[in-house]
Amino acid sequence: MGANDLKSAEKDKLNQMLSQLQRLEQLRHARQNLISDVKKKSEMKTRQIALIIAVMLALFVAISVAFAMNLLAASSSGIQNILKFTIVIFVIGTGVFYLFVKFLMTRGFLKTIFKTMADKAEVASQTQKNDLLGESQQIIQNPIFTQSDVPSKYFNIQNIRMILRYFDSGQAYSIKMAVSLFENDLATQADHYQNKFQNEPTIYELEVQACAHKGGQTID
Repeated sequence: MGANDLKSAEKDKLNQMLSQLQRLEQLRHARQNLISDVKKKSEMKTRQIALIIAVMLALFVAISVAFAMNLLAASSSGIQNILKFTIVIFVIGTGVFYLFVKFLMTRGFLKTIFKTMADKAEVASQTQKNDLLGESQQIIQNPIFTQSDVPSKYFNIQNIRMILRYFDSGQAYSIKMAVSLFENDLATQADHYQNKFQNEPTIYELEVQACAHKGGQTID
């Protein structure tokens, strides 16, 4: 294999790695979005149930009051007034009961209803999480990573882009050479690169950790 062919093949490997790392980042963000989605859906369901309970209670009170007052009504105008009064009671009652039911929920009452609802949401989100983790698992086990000449500590998007630049500039024709140049730059510009690349786990490491906990209850 000629130097140009080797350079092209090595660069292709890095581009594949970059593409896979970008996908890992997308999968991680998708799992994190599940958290906010579950919370939003749970809050929406909670408001819906609270409103239904409030409407039922207010309707019961309004009908009871209307029935009691109707027994005392002596004219059609009196009945009309009762109807208006009943509507006012229903509207105000709905608001008051809604706030009351929400208050009970914040104090831990009605746990059975909302625990069941939360459990269903958790099962659904856990299934989606496991599907996403399954794809991450396939990626991190790809030979492009497990048999790479790039050390795993550099498995993130920024580092791979930096290593690719040595190919683009004509300084390297193999991954080993590009990594060596990259590490030399890390050493000579330690302060700059230390802050930019070295302080946080790579996306690859984060996904390895997440896959190791697959099946748990935490959405990583």
